[in-house]
Amino acid sequence: MNVRIGTSIFIHLLADDFNIEKYLTTCAEHKISFIFTTLIGFQKKKKNNQKLFTKMKAFTKKAQELKIAVYSDLDQHLFNKFNIDKNNREEMMAFFVQQLGLSGVLFDDRVTGPLALQNYPIMTKILK
Repeated sequence: MNVRIGTSIFIHLLADDFNIEKYLTTCAEHKISFIFTTLIGFQKKKKNNQKLFTKMKAFTKKAQELKIAVYSDLDQHLFNKFNIDKNNREEMMAFFVQQLGLSGVLFDDRVTGPLALQNYPIMTKILK
């Protein structure tokens, strides 16, 4: 039986001196093949967000080197903060995949399931 194991790590909660490379290496040694994280609540104008995005890029780069996929959830406000066109899937995914090194994204506005798609028709369009 081929079972993939994942874990969650939230960059914004890590101490500045947390050794993310050591953590990721340990994950790889234990056959962790994917990691979930979050970009919910990140705002372009907040002082520490540039630092968080720098951490995120270093985190995803190391994860890619170790063949660990990183997926992040995001809310609709992130699109506005970074001027990402929600209607242009290629532009949207280029930002998250090429700029941040993510393997994929989960649309989450603190509401999950069918209600999320009913309340946010733009998300329905992206998913089609």
